[in-house]
Amino acid sequence: MKCLCTKCNKEISKEVEKAVENYELGHIICPHCKMKQKRYLSEADILVYFTLVSIFYCFLISLFLFIYDTFGINVPVVILICIMFVISYFLLKQMTRFIYEKAPFKADIKNYEIEENKEAVTKRMKWQFIAFMVVALMMSAEPTLAGVYSFLLVAFAGINGIKLYLSIKNERNYVYNKYIK
Repeated sequence: MKCLCTKCNKEISKEVEKAVENYELGHIICPHCKMKQKRYLSEADILVYFTLVSIFYCFLISLFLFIYDTFGINVPVVILICIMFVISYFLLKQMTRFIYEKAPFKADIKNYEIEENKEAVTKRMKWQFIAFMVVALMMSAEPTLAGVYSFLLVAFAGINGIKLYLSIKNERNYVYNKYIK
């Protein structure tokens, strides 16, 4: 999936990936024609990415530690782990493009600009991701805590689902009150 500029029709996928991966809100600017794109990356878009990536990395870390505990370290295991990380890299790149193009859960309001504290949201999302990864690594490294780890993962997904629902609801209310009403 490629992301294209709405004016010059050249690829802007790298800019989209950079913005989503760095949790940057706002419009993407085409590096070729310098046009600001219609599509607005909002907190809800970043929350979708954050939730999916956090859970994906969590499962990847758990799978890596399970393979390590089961088979130990040998050449085929190292090759398998490297292949897993390469596949996950490309999968996550495609995920950023998908979120930008399709705007899951909010396709009808994806082009409206929302008033948000962009810097605060970016900082908060980065720190939440770091904290989640530290907890995921600590919990998955101890096999006796698998039940607690699973519970925390489900609770995390549930809390982020609620946050995403409320964020989309707030964005819809904002768009309705400012642009449509």
